[in-house]
Amino acid sequence: MAKTTPRSIITYALFLGLGGFLFYLAFRHTEWDTLIDDVRSARWSFLVISALMGYYAYIARGFRWNMLLKSMDYDIRSKWSAVHGIALGYFSNLVIPRSGEVFRCTAMYRAEEIPVNKLLGTVILERLVDLMMLALLFFLGFVTNWSNMMSMFSQNTESQQEFPWILVIIGIVALLTAVLVIRHYQHNPLFLRVRNFLRGIKEGLKSFYLLTKRQRWQFVFYTFQIWAMYFFMVYVVFFAMDSTSHLTLSDGIFLMVVGSLGMVIPTPGGIGSYHFLMMTGLAFLGVDKSDGMSFGTIVHTTQLIMTLLGGVVGFLYLASAEKRRING
Repeated sequence: MAKTTPRSIITYALFLGLGGFLFYLAFRHTEWDTLIDDVRSARWSFLVISALMGYYAYIARGFRWNMLLKSMDYDIRSKWSAVHGIALGYFSNLVIPRSGEVFRCTAMYRAEEIPVNKLLGTVILERLVDLMMLALLFFLGFVTNWSNMMSMFSQNTESQQEFPWILVIIGIVALLTAVLVIRHYQHNPLFLRVRNFLRGIKEGLKSFYLLTKRQRWQFVFYTFQIWAMYFFMVYVVFFAMDSTSHLTLSDGIFLMVVGSLGMVIPTPGGIGSYHFLMMTGLAFLGVDKSDGMSFGTIVHTTQLIMTLLGGVVGFLYLASAEKRRING
């Protein structure tokens, strides 16, 4: 179990405070009677479909992860370990922002005996792929919804500041210092352990290149499935409310772009940030703010329930897998 330090407590408190502030901004003018009525009158069949799509994204991520691990010649006892590990990672993000990667790698190590550093390397690779998909998403947003995208970003142009060259200078100095330290301590036992750990991460990063041509296409196919599920699990909820049922596919892409900005705001479980961004994005699409708040609350609650259930099931499955491995 990770040790709790004053720094981690302060960091979590800051993230929680940020989420609370955004939660306040989002809900400060909320008509609670209207919100409750909207939630009660929502068409729940679409919410169930949304939750299933969200969980299928876990499955696709897990199967894609298995491909990378098998490319490094690791014998996976169960392909579902990766799926439940990812579910457990998202569950941990509800409590400690950005902790999911570490939690799922630790869980996979215990269940499948794969070195954590190599697992982390594959996770970093996944994050690079996610970054590429985000860039593609922004491109689609501009192509399909140019006016709203320009309106959203033009609001921030007046607040732009000059490029912070001081940060570049600090970065160069830090890099040179790191090089000198490495050269001086390259034979130190602690440094050798760190170097071996980093080599494992590098091997995980290179796992994509170990795939066959056919497997690479499967990797790409899984990737598009994941992001398609991210889109449709929000899009289908449009039809759960009368106030959003008229929105189009291009509107859904725009809203997904707005929601993706929340990925850089590490609030616990997206509380506050997700609601605020959904309300803001829907306002650009002409949806009343109270209806936008209801929509964000419904989507967030649906995915929250799915994440909680998936995390509990994932924890029980991986604990059982670890027990079976130990007992032989």
